[in-house]
Amino acid sequence: MTGLPGSAAVLATVGVVLTLLAAVVLGRRPQDRRLARLLVLLCVTYAVRGLGASDVPWVFGLGRALGQLAEFVLVWVMLSFPTGRLRSRRDRVIVAMSAFSATVLWLPTVLFSATVPLPGPLVPCAPDCPRNVLLVEDLPQVADGFLTAFRWLSATILLSVALSLLDRLVRSGPGARRTLAPLLVVSILRTLAVAVFVVTNGAVLSGAALTLLFWAVPLAMLLGLLLARLHAAGVLLRLVSGLQHRPDADALRRVMATALRDPGLDIVYWLPDRSRWADSAGVLHSTVPVSRPGQAVTPVGGSDGEPLARVVHDEVLLDQPALLAAVTQSVRMALETNRDAAELALSGARIADARDSARRAIERDLHDGAQQRLIALRMKVSVLSRLLPQDARRAARLAEELGPDVDAALREIRDVAHGAGPRLLHGEGLSAALADAVGRFPEAVSLRIEGVGRYPGAVESAVYFTCLEAVQNAVKHAGPTSTVTVELTDDGRRLSFSVRDDGPGLSPADSAGSGGPPGAGLANMRARMSACGGEVSVVGRPGEGTEVRGHLPLRHEDA
Repeated sequence: MTGLPGSAAVLATVGVVLTLLAAVVLGRRPQDRRLARLLVLLCVTYAVRGLGASDVPWVFGLGRALGQLAEFVLVWVMLSFPTGRLRSRRDRVIVAMSAFSATVLWLPTVLFSATVPLPGPLVPCAPDCPRNVLLVEDLPQVADGFLTAFRWLSATILLSVALSLLDRLVRSGPGARRTLAPLLVVSILRTLAVAVFVVTNGAVLSGAALTLLFWAVPLAMLLGLLLARLHAAGVLLRLVSGLQHRPDADALRRVMATALRDPGLDIVYWLPDRSRWADSAGVLHSTVPVSRPGQAVTPVGGSDGEPLARVVHDEVLLDQPALLAAVTQSVRMALETNRDAAELALSGARIADARDSARRAIERDLHDGAQQRLIALRMKVSVLSRLLPQDARRAARLAEELGPDVDAALREIRDVAHGAGPRLLHGEGLSAALADAVGRFPEAVSLRIEGVGRYPGAVESAVYFTCLEAVQNAVKHAGPTSTVTVELTDDGRRLSFSVRDDGPGLSPADSAGSGGPPGAGLANMRARMSACGGEVSVVGRPGEGTEVRGHLPLRHEDA
């Protein structure tokens, strides 16, 4: 770098040394290694740029031709700060424009100009510089055209970089703003300085000033990283203070949201026994919920290496990977404790659900089984009260039937209480149980069975209780003079049944919507059949009776 002005040379040397030291320090942290590599590349390209101060023609020409690569790398470093990655398509376009400017637009100014086209801060030889050994042909107008395009595009790139950093700072959280603010200030100052230098052709600003602003960029990055560390220390201090109270899942979410200044933060826990996610409110999810587009997800692993939780947070926190890593490591033990508590809470809820399901099953069995016997018994008592003054002998025979009916009702109630179904259904099958049930009704109820054998207990119970409920409804609503017909068939592919009466039928209000009259009976029928993969429908018109139809598909093992 012979002949370089003293002040600019000192600033350049100091800048290179400090940047290399920063790269070494950053390289010790895995999340900062990409940025460290870019800083080393910046130092290398700037050293190549310094070759333009040499008195040797070939070295001078090489330095002038490749010197603008330092500007390209500087733009890349600024837009990828602090992660070393270009996050947006806009930033990638700006970097591509900078590469185009440093090669396609700048190189022709060297190849087609006999003199140095742009007197920069590291070209003290102007106007008596070494000859341009890279000259292909002296075309001043062509060189000037490329130089004008280079200057305008360079100014546009500098302005775009400043606007991109400003946009990121506006959309960032508190920690990221502290990180980006110094770099944004330097970017704006450098944009203004380069514009003044180009417009005045170097008459206003010295080369030392531009060199200082060039190396102020990595120094501003180091200041931003230092401010980010101070912000992270404050976050961790608030986090540790909140963890002292051993917060539960919801309280831990609030502690993390307060520490990170992210009110929308949430935590979802991985429950391996259920293979599902549970949020801090205990709601299960098949996937990690992300409630709004501006959110991102950071995984947290357990001490055993298995997935533990995911933190759903504002995506601006992705600019601070070190802070996120420190926060998640700090709360890992609390997350494990709360995950275990969530498992216990969900197990308790599962036990409560099972208890409620068992209670509903008992209610349904009483409604569909013992209650039907008691209804039939009540009907016989009603008939008996009418027969007593008219036909004492027939009334006596009917009274003799009441005893066995009461005993049967008591047995069925005991069976339900012990978790068992009708004994005849389990012992002899669906056909025998339905025949016995139909025979208990004093009204005219006929039964036709075709091809029906034995089936799994769930199938037989579903069809038996559904038919029994349908017969009871028909006897109750069709009228004392109506007849009820029950048909049960098995065609080898599905088990079907039909319960129809010749009563007054359904009104339009009853048949609207669900296809049948409302009530617990219809709900029970549909619940039983759907549990076995079957269907139930109720059809009827005024004056044409009502029919309940149902079918169950049969698998090979069912048959």
